[in-house]
Amino acid sequence: MLLASDQHARDLAQCVALGFAGHVLKPIEQSDLFDAILMAVNARLPMAEPANDGTPRLGNGRGLHILLAEDNIVNQKVAGGILRKLGHTFVLANNGREAIEALKNCGRDGFDMVLMDVQMPGMDGLEATRSIRMRDKAQGTHTPVIAMTAHAMTGDRERCLDAGMDGYIGKPIRVAELMEEIQRHAPEIPVAASPASAPFNKG
Repeated sequence: MLLASDQHARDLAQCVALGFAGHVLKPIEQSDLFDAILMAVNARLPMAEPANDGTPRLGNGRGLHILLAEDNIVNQKVAGGILRKLGHTFVLANNGREAIEALKNCGRDGFDMVLMDVQMPGMDGLEATRSIRMRDKAQGTHTPVIAMTAHAMTGDRERCLDAGMDGYIGKPIRVAELMEEIQRHAPEIPVAASPASAPFNKG
């Protein structure tokens, strides 16, 4: 990523030719930097191959419909950009309580998977996952939950698994690791059209 002042703007084309993933002009605006990072990450991702019916596929399955529970706006943008690039759709929840409410109101088709931040205000990811498992037990279902945490400390993985989570990735989010966990825990589902991505709004 190139950080350049205005007087060096004329050199940007040459920098792109040299292999820079993107550029941001100084003085740096936070929103410009976030957008440039997201674009650079997306540019390195493989595109999902479309199925014959036009539905995005990853590997041999259709794109998943995922609940993304994450309170940090940067991680929301990065994770959301990765999911879109891979052909998945998602609904955003800003904390554990919104995630539980989204699952309750998701309708017949529901979610194929949950990406759950561990540290969130109000209800954290561990408590939310315990609630999901109680719901699964009552309904005779199992919703795959992948933990996401910035504090990869000794015992964190065990605490996540003990809470009922299926997988675990650290932050900052690594594309290959996220892809691997999604593929490992994706349910076996028939090819079908997924609902469009949309933010989750309470009420």
